[in-house]
Amino acid sequence: MFIPPNVSGPTPREIEEQKAHDPQCQAQALGQYVVDCLNHHSKPADIRASLVAKGLTESEAKTIVQQVMQSQAGGQPFESPAGMLNAEEELALLAAVGRRNMAIGGLFFVIGAFVTLLSLGNMTAGGGGVIAWGAIVFGGIQFFRGLAQLNQARS
Repeated sequence: MFIPPNVSGPTPREIEEQKAHDPQCQAQALGQYVVDCLNHHSKPADIRASLVAKGLTESEAKTIVQQVMQSQAGGQPFESPAGMLNAEEELALLAAVGRRNMAIGGLFFVIGAFVTLLSLGNMTAGGGGVIAWGAIVFGGIQFFRGLAQLNQARS
């Protein structure tokens, strides 16, 4: 029977308690929460309201949502004079994120389809081909996620 050595490190519960008090871990968790909400097509205003319900101030919630949206857009952040985005800029940013996701998804889909067609076209009688289904599925999902974000920004 194996008996583990006596390790003097923290227990998993102590590690979780330390994470709960670490501001950086909390910020990462909030950022991931916002990303998940955006991926499930939640509106930025609804996400901010949810963050306020979790105990953040309105300005903290607005800043976190904007930072996540800006990082997803992959471009330069929109700056208003007060350093905050108004509703129109937020929608423009959401549209930019949607267009970027559509481009990435379309690119993956086209590459996957091209590799599949090229492979199947070069098959010999009795040989096998490659079906790049992962790239095709990922590309399709990413494209339609971006399309939904773009439609959300337009509505």
